[in-house]
Amino acid sequence: MDNSCSTCPFKSRTRVGFDGPANAKLAIIGEAPAMTEVRQLKPFVGAAGQLLDKFLGFFNIPREQIRIGNVLLCGPIDSDKEKLMKDPGPHGVG
Repeated sequence: MDNSCSTCPFKSRTRVGFDGPANAKLAIIGEAPAMTEVRQLKPFVGAAGQLLDKFLGFFNIPREQIRIGNVLLCGPIDSDKEKLMKDPGPHGVG
């Protein structure tokens, strides 16, 4: 775990990294991984990934040539979101 996650209230969550070449000319960045992505440890493999694949196919862009990831490396589950709404703590509600 890198330093950017050390103070996060969700630091114990499974992190989903980026996929694709680091030097790609195109990057697709989402908000946070959903449960499907957390289970497979890959970004954009659930419903959003299916939509992305259709979009890429329409423009004949091979998925293997783009960098895919999320701004947040892990996503809180619904019960965590409810807890944060009641007691946001020093990090606020995100």
